[in-house]
Amino acid sequence: MITKNNINTILKKSEKEKTALLKDILNWAMKAQLVFEKKKSAGKELEGESKTAEENVIKLLNGHIRRLESEKAELDMKLQEAIEESKHANEIKEKIASLLDELEKARAAAEAALHEKADMEEKLLKIQEQWEKLASR
Repeated sequence: MITKNNINTILKKSEKEKTALLKDILNWAMKAQLVFEKKKSAGKELEGESKTAEENVIKLLNGHIRRLESEKAELDMKLQEAIEESKHANEIKEKIASLLDELEKARAAAEAALHEKADMEEKLLKIQEQWEKLASR
């Protein structure tokens, strides 16, 4: 940092020294401008590379997004299919339960019919025995 003392020291120098100092400052300024120009062009180059990289990343991300959306749609369809299959399975399960109930009722009716048949056969035997007794007299 330049202080007031630095400026006063420069002002106290001779014209020749001031001129030499100004020439040195001008040379340094020109060198600084050359370095600045080189850095500026390198910065513009980096900016171009950065924009290209940014565009590539955006394209890549958009591709991933489209792929994920496609996968999501496919999974949604599979989920709907699974839901429909589940509903169908539940309907079949309910029908099986209903058929099992009917089967149980039919088994109970068959048992009752067999029991009734056995009772009737027993009564028939008794009637036949009584008939034979009456017929043999």
